Amino acid sequence: MTSPPGGGSRKKRPVLVPVIAVLLATGMGATAVLGGLDQVPDPPPAALGPGDTLDQGQFATQFVESKFVAVPPPNRFTKEKRLIDLVFKVTNLGEKTVQVGSPPAPGRRPSFFTFFGGSVLRTEPEIESRSGGTAMVLTRGGTESRQLHPGVPATVVLRYELDQKARVPDKLVLHMGSFEMQERFPSKVAEWTSLMEEADQKSYAPVVVAKVTLPVERGEA
Repeated sequence: MTSPPGGGSRKKRPVLVPVIAVLLATGMGATAVLGGLDQVPDPPPAALGPGDTLDQGQFATQFVESKFVAVPPPNRFTKEKRLIDLVFKVTNLGEKTVQVGSPPAPGRRPSFFTFFGGSVLRTEPEIESRSGGTAMVLTRGGTESRQLHPGVPATVVLRYELDQKARVPDKLVLHMGSFEMQERFPSKVAEWTSLMEEADQKSYAPVVVAKVTLPVERGEA
């Protein structure tokens, strides 16, 4: 796997990884490193479920639940809201406060992401929502925030408003991306960025590191 244009040396937090380790970690076997033709295929995405935790590099993310919520209309002039909430417990493992971000619109394949919300690359089936998803961080006082502070576990909700005629799925499979520390060229400043792989000779795509199956429960907003 070749680093995307503009990237630098692949890193762990925050130590540089040797080149041979990068090649091995990205699926190129020892024979390929030493000049052979054989390659070790990339491992399949991890299969996770409710309660499991994923190390995303920049974040430690626990998958809490997925729930459908029907919100009654406040008056006769408005319609009932039908929501799907994806609930996570997220700990920012970086050194800076960052924005939570929003997931890509259903049906749209992201080419790059920088915030936690964008790491939910897609759902299977796609959530039928014209407005897409919004992200919020629920604080202990019950207020909403858009920031993830270093070392502080936070409840993050990605909320989608379903189209009026959309079917509520029995379960959702979340395709999750990850982050890596990478030096920017030519500044050599190390920053967290999305883990990418070469899709073809001219483009890159986020790596799906885990597929998380969540039953869609009935709940309250």
